[in-house]
Amino acid sequence: MYLLYLTIYNSVMSDPSFFYADTAVKHVQWDASKVRNKLQEHIQAHVECIRNAKLAELRANFEKKLSDAISGPVQSILETGERDSWACIRRLYRREIENAALSFSASLSEFDLDQTISNKMVSDLREYARSVVETKAREEAGNVLMRMKERFFTVLSHDKDSMPRSWMRDEDIRTITREARLGALRLMSVMAAIRLDDNPDKIERALTTALLDGGPLSHKRSIEFASDPLASSTWEEVFHQRIH
Repeated sequence: MYLLYLTIYNSVMSDPSFFYADTAVKHVQWDASKVRNKLQEHIQAHVECIRNAKLAELRANFEKKLSDAISGPVQSILETGERDSWACIRRLYRREIENAALSFSASLSEFDLDQTISNKMVSDLREYARSVVETKAREEAGNVLMRMKERFFTVLSHDKDSMPRSWMRDEDIRTITREARLGALRLMSVMAAIRLDDNPDKIERALTTALLDGGPLSHKRSIEFASDPLASSTWEEVFHQRIH
């Protein structure tokens, strides 16, 4: 529909006298330029209104598709709390946004937009996809304590084959308990920061050293970290702030 309006608009602009050629009166000096300019302004404003509405509709459709494609999988990945969780999220995010950006750019080309405007709209779509990941990560962070408890008791009560543990006299309770705590801390480390960039980090190591290997004043921690990593609002080598 928009292309039809654009075709009509271009035709009118190329020969606006089409609308009033039959109204000309002989021997009358009538300057129709003001009427013509007014007509052009009204037509252009109407076309712009239609274009903006169609662009808004197009953007909303792509945003919904991205949200549907990203939100659910990100939630599932974060719930697992594995070491490669953010690597999986990055792959998902990049695949979905690249496919969407290509399709979105192709759709925008039909609107005869200035390239700067088109690039800005594609950039905004990329930022929207990033915000979907960040929003979902913050939502899941609100459940991290519950999930840590679940992870602790799951590791504590099941062996490495995920079978219910049979407590024998020779069981190394200290080692099993440490593994359960480590599993809970690993899940915390996944939820501690948003990592959509490829920068390596020491978040898991910092949490383990601080909370599992002797506490805040441990000698090992003072050697590995120049400052207290838990006292800052950001993590070293991670651009985004902690997840609150």
